[in-house]
Amino acid sequence: MSSVSNQRGFTLVEILIATILTLIVMGTLVEVFDRIGTSVSESRSALEMNDRLRNTRDQLQSDLTALTCPTVPWARPEAGLGYFELVEGPRNAGYGTGSKTDLAANSLYPNNQASLVDHRTLGDFDDILAMTVRTDGEPFVGRAGTVTVESDTAEIIWYAIENRDRAADQAAGMSLPEIHYQGEPGLRTVYRRVLLVAPWVSLAGASVGADYYDTYDISARVEGGVRVGNTLGDLTNRENRYAHGVAITDFPYPLDVLALKARTRQSRDTVLTDVLAFDVRVYDPLAALKQFPPGGIVLARPEDPEWRTATIELVKGTYVDLGFYGWNVNVNSEQSYPGSSLFSSGPHVASNPKGLTPHPFWDNRTYCTWSYAYENDGLNQDEDSDIDEGTDGFDSDDANGVDDIAERETSPPYPAPLRGVQILLRVYEPASRQIRQVSVVQHFAAK
Repeated sequence: MSSVSNQRGFTLVEILIATILTLIVMGTLVEVFDRIGTSVSESRSALEMNDRLRNTRDQLQSDLTALTCPTVPWARPEAGLGYFELVEGPRNAGYGTGSKTDLAANSLYPNNQASLVDHRTLGDFDDILAMTVRTDGEPFVGRAGTVTVESDTAEIIWYAIENRDRAADQAAGMSLPEIHYQGEPGLRTVYRRVLLVAPWVSLAGASVGADYYDTYDISARVEGGVRVGNTLGDLTNRENRYAHGVAITDFPYPLDVLALKARTRQSRDTVLTDVLAFDVRVYDPLAALKQFPPGGIVLARPEDPEWRTATIELVKGTYVDLGFYGWNVNVNSEQSYPGSSLFSSGPHVASNPKGLTPHPFWDNRTYCTWSYAYENDGLNQDEDSDIDEGTDGFDSDDANGVDDIAERETSPPYPAPLRGVQILLRVYEPASRQIRQVSVVQHFAAK
């Protein structure tokens, strides 16, 4: 008796169910792998951002550690020590919290978007660091026309510029080179300009105009109608420094932010893109941290809005924006306010003896090691009846003896030694949407 096996195939419904389950599993796997790929990509972007931020921090720390001069005002050119200068841009603790004023006059902001960005939310970025540096390791390398030059000393300028808005430029009929658009509009790009101190290099035939710096990386001034390489002693005087005013009528020869926008070579000086903040602060041993509210647990710093109304001082000594008490202080005011400190108010009136008034919305406060040369240069900076009365060997003001400091024609903006600086670097990584911040702190000691 034969047996017959009772076998049957899959029904259409079963096949459809199996197909659907297979598609669900495949879709899940695709989504899992996509998420893994996205996570890996975001992690890679975050790691690259961290590397760039760390490299920038290390470079800035290295520059500050290698200053050629002490951060003490009244430097003497004959000492050949160079200079240190810090410019506090208009967006700072002294600017206030309510103003939405268009800052188109400040050329660190593109004119087409000066009021487009909430700058206080993103962070302070318009500060500038300029200094002379000496390396003990590999020399600085730069160009002198078509020739490569090396030197162990250099003039270095750190600054940030807000990225332009390509769409806004195109809508306005502007066609600019690609290097104008280094990142997201509204974010910032940090630059480091290095100019070699190499006075032995011949600059014959070099341009005496601003285009000189398009092809030359040598710190130089114009003298007798030709370019002359600077020494560290020459750079003690403000008029010989990069991007400073040079005419006698320009005294005190301010740093011109417009001159920093050397568009033909910016890509070579780029150190960090997609930056939210490049905030330079000075150490003020007399600036107070305050308790807010009274009896509360909040520690208010000078840049915090609560600090203005808080009255209980807990401890003194912190890093501050230069002139952070600026909402109460006029340009070049020497007025004293309750709780004022070394760097809280406006610059010393004698640092701008002619009373040149800056644009009201970009009163850039400056810490500078200055130059003693202005006291014996034969020029009448304060335009009174005497010339160089602070070094003429007479007691011109009949007080405190011969040639006391009160007799001098000029003054550093802040005539106090600088004990330290803090630089906050904050960046945004678009792919991962992450924000990272590092700080560089450098303490200065007398050299």
